[in-house]
Amino acid sequence: TNTTLMSRKATKRYRERLTPSAPNLWGAMYGTAHGIAFDDELYYVAALLHDVGLTEMFDRRRQPFEESGGQLAWVFGVAAGWP
Repeated sequence: TNTTLMSRKATKRYRERLTPSAPNLWGAMYGTAHGIAFDDELYYVAALLHDVGLTEMFDRRRQPFEESGGQLAWVFGVAAGWP
């Protein structure tokens, strides 16, 4: 489990807004198995926020849910100083 500040914030947001099911982290296992390099924290945060657009608070009904989740992930990335 990631314990960085951004990971804790994303986990908190996930738990506040989504069902308690585990986030979809199969991509991390796939990447590791196939030698694909990725940033652990960035991937973790992205996986947590991926479906946030399905929640009532972020469902704008004018764009795909993935875009809503992506926009929130962008805000987290900017706050973390990620490029």
